[in-house]
Amino acid sequence: MKFFIALFFLFFSTIVNSWAQNNLGFEDGTISGWEGSYGDMSSANQMANYLNERNGNRDLIVTSLSDGNDPIIKAEAIPMVAPGSTHSVRIGYTVQGNRFEKLKTSFTVNANNALFIYKFAVLLHSDEFSPRPTKHQVFQKPGFSINIYPEIGSALPCSNFDVQILGDNQINGFKKQGDILYKNWTNGAIDLQQYIGKKIFVEVTAHGCTERGHFGYAYFDAETIKPAITEFSKCPGDDGLLILQAPNGFDKYVWSNGVTTQNDHVLPNVGDQYSVELYPFNTIANNCKVKMDYTIQYYKAGTNIISKTICETDSIMVDNKAYNKTGDYTININRRNVCDSTVLLKLNVKSIYNKTFQKNICLGQSIKVGDSTYTKSGNYTNVFKIGTLCDSIITTNITVDND
Repeated sequence: MKFFIALFFLFFSTIVNSWAQNNLGFEDGTISGWEGSYGDMSSANQMANYLNERNGNRDLIVTSLSDGNDPIIKAEAIPMVAPGSTHSVRIGYTVQGNRFEKLKTSFTVNANNALFIYKFAVLLHSDEFSPRPTKHQVFQKPGFSINIYPEIGSALPCSNFDVQILGDNQINGFKKQGDILYKNWTNGAIDLQQYIGKKIFVEVTAHGCTERGHFGYAYFDAETIKPAITEFSKCPGDDGLLILQAPNGFDKYVWSNGVTTQNDHVLPNVGDQYSVELYPFNTIANNCKVKMDYTIQYYKAGTNIISKTICETDSIMVDNKAYNKTGDYTININRRNVCDSTVLLKLNVKSIYNKTFQKNICLGQSIKVGDSTYTKSGNYTNVFKIGTLCDSIITTNITVDND
């Protein structure tokens, strides 16, 4: 029986872990893969305490694009869904009280999900205009936290965000509307490559004040991507440049050669090393950046077969050379000694129908060619497009007899 129970929990945890990886950003419109809980806040010994925690969701909702913006903040738009996402989650209570709400999940790191990106927007109700004469202590006020940590090991850099309203009703980096302190969507990013094969835990909590007079809630989203610089193409282009691509979705890029765009165009040599620093949008701290490295390596490409049919007035360019005759061509391409590839070009060139007609007409008569009508002497050219065939060119030489 104990063996069966152990197998059941192993199977269940595997399913939950799979859910979390597939629904980390609430893409399916639910919190499947996440575990929700809620309880009460109290204060003792100059600190806030979480009490009576139980599983479930009380005020938590999964938001979608049709939900629009947060209804409270009017000073600026705070979308209820993180920029670039289709769903997010709202956690915490929108009414006064001493409740907290929590979401937890975990996932196993692999080479394709080792860059963890999290996004959040926060609204905290201040006691600046509280009807109660006694102001709250800092530890009694609403708060919000994100904690990302490994199963075993030290804390991760840029892995947490923990905020409560300060004694002067201010929070660094927050804006104010009436008695609400808020922070619009902010990103954090964590490189998890050193944790490949290990489990990472994510815990998000929002709570009101311990004295039941104020609320605190937040919007949250997350995703994982592959933390790697990639090439736009394995081989340099005709200009000899190799295009290096950093992951999409960051506010600022700083390459080791000074380039500040997402893509870096370089003249490659085997062994050359490049790196890029990526800064998330509205990052929680300037030092919460991600760095990636890339080394130029020799690439032996396979044979690329290109089959083309063109008209006799056209040509196809391969490695800066034009081809316009029917035949099979084997083209060896070596780009800056970093890429060696072969192109097998199978080219079929189709003839254009080109016909000239001589026509004599009397004064007052006309000749119709396609959609054109001619009444005067001259040489006229009409081009006809026939489905997927090459154009047909008809030249009509007209002589008008005035006798």
